[in-house]
Amino acid sequence: MSEPKKKGRNKEPGVRKAEVSIPMPEDNSPMLPFDGLRAGSAQHNNEDPEIKERPTANHKLQTELMEVHHHPEVEKKGFKEYLLEGLMIFLAVFMGFVAENIRERISDHEHERQYMESLVKDLAADTTNLKIGFPMKDQRLKAIDSVFLFFETHPGVKVITSDAYRQMRRATWDRLYIRNTGTINQLRNSGGLRLIRKQNVRDSLASYDWLWDRFAYYSDMYQNNQHNEEALLEKMLDGNDLVHAYRINQKTSLQNKVLATSTTIRIDPVYVSEWLNMLNWQKIITLQDERRYKDLEIKAAGLSRMIKNEYDLKDE
Repeated sequence: MSEPKKKGRNKEPGVRKAEVSIPMPEDNSPMLPFDGLRAGSAQHNNEDPEIKERPTANHKLQTELMEVHHHPEVEKKGFKEYLLEGLMIFLAVFMGFVAENIRERISDHEHERQYMESLVKDLAADTTNLKIGFPMKDQRLKAIDSVFLFFETHPGVKVITSDAYRQMRRATWDRLYIRNTGTINQLRNSGGLRLIRKQNVRDSLASYDWLWDRFAYYSDMYQNNQHNEEALLEKMLDGNDLVHAYRINQKTSLQNKVLATSTTIRIDPVYVSEWLNMLNWQKIITLQDERRYKDLEIKAAGLSRMIKNEYDLKDE
């Protein structure tokens, strides 16, 4: 029987498979990669000129490529050119600083004028309040003198008339002054006082401000004496004789119309002497207080005129 034929690719006729012979090293050294083997073969085969010349050709090509990339030649600047550039930079920075300084000055001047306009309004309000309060102090002083006259002409009296009662009540109060501090507080808190360029305005404003702070101390003492005077008067008056007027009164204070002219009020003689002595001190303090605030009203009016003249402000 004939052996079966092995299956495989049909070889093309006339084509033989090339046989490659790889030389083995004689000293049993490890085998090299293909390129290394080829280089090693070239060492054993000194008769192959193509393998010898190939590294030289590559080296020349790399040298030619490296010689193509040249750095451009930069022209060196002279000392004068550097000096000119530095001067231009300095001038640019300096002009920017000057422009910013001018802008800040313009802004400060605008704020200064706004503060002065607002301060003039506060001064006008102060003078108005002061002028309104002066007649009230005069009325209080007249009431005190009327009380003194009554007790002078009625020594040891234990019952007073309704008119004497009204004068005694009127002798215990008058107007308390409160300054308009809106603008001055803004100047203090925001550091705006530095914006006032006029030295005379700064000095006058500081003097005016100091007077108000000083009078605030006197005002506290003034109110304390007034409260003591009122408390002592409440002890001296007999409330039973006033209870009817208290009941029908619907106002924040006891009105003259509520108290009948024929009404009489009993008083406690124990407190009369102490109350009259206290009332005398209150009269002296009221006279001093009135004089101080009249001086302050003159100061406010003068400061207002000065600011208007210095800043060319028109009257509203």
